[in-house]
Amino acid sequence: MTAQVLQSDRLTLRPLSAKDGAFVAALISDPRVRRYLGGPVPVAEQPATVERYLAEAWIWCVQPRGSTGAVGLMSLSPHHDGADTELSFQMMPGVWGRGLASEGAARLCRHGLTDLALPRVLAETQAANAPARRLLNRIGMPEVRRTQRFGAVQVIHATPTHP
Repeated sequence: MTAQVLQSDRLTLRPLSAKDGAFVAALISDPRVRRYLGGPVPVAEQPATVERYLAEAWIWCVQPRGSTGAVGLMSLSPHHDGADTELSFQMMPGVWGRGLASEGAARLCRHGLTDLALPRVLAETQAANAPARRLLNRIGMPEVRRTQRFGAVQVIHATPTHP
C-alpha cells in the first residue's frame, strides 16, 4: 500500500517523490534536525538515504496548505521491536515552534489508527529530546517504556491500543 495525500487544518502531507531529493538532502544534512537522530547524514551517503526513503511505502512530505515547498518529513514504518508501527518526523528548524509538527503527527496517527487499522502507533526518541517528548505527550502518546539503544536512553511513546 502506498501513502495517500492527507490534509489537516494547516498542512498537506503528500507522498514523498523523486522530485523531493534536494529537500531531503537539505533536511538530513542539517545538524539541528539530526541532533537526536545520529547526526547529519554525510554527503556521500545522502543519495542512498534519499533512495531508501523513496522505497518506503508510508513516508510523507509535510507542506503548509497552499504551498509547494516542503518543511518536513513524517513516516509510519516498522518499529525496531518488529511488532509495532513507528511514527517519525523531521522538520526544518524554520518552522519549529509553530505547532506544525504536532498537527502533522496527530493527523498521521489518526490515519494509521483509523484508515490503516493499526492497533497502535509508537514513537521512539532520545530521553534528552524534550521538545519531541512534549509533542508526543500533547498529541496523546504518553511514555510507555524506556530502553537503551543507539548509545542513549530511548523513550517509547504510544497511542492507546485499539481493538
